[in-house]
Amino acid sequence: MTIGIYFLLFAAMGAAAVIGSVLLFLIRQEKANDVILVLMTAYSLVIALISATALPYNYTFRQAVCWIIGLTAVAGAGIYLGTKKKAVWGQAVVAVSVLAGMANLFLF
Repeated sequence: MTIGIYFLLFAAMGAAAVIGSVLLFLIRQEKANDVILVLMTAYSLVIALISATALPYNYTFRQAVCWIIGLTAVAGAGIYLGTKKKAVWGQAVVAVSVLAGMANLFLF
């Protein structure tokens, strides 16, 4: 019973990651795009938190990798929101960070 609930939670997290990443590039309104970018950055940090705390205490290198993946989303959001032209590759960094975090959570 419990493993089924965890699977449903993981499937919902994966769907949210894919849908958020697609919406990040499809929506053209600037305010909505900024909100989605900030939400995806926070979501990447949540994924990093779940990934890092799921590992044993002595797996410090793997925990550091989880946090680095999560913090790249913060860097991407800073690039996107800090520039005047709203660089698309800042969005790409956030999307890759979220998807890499989900892959890291699933595979390792």
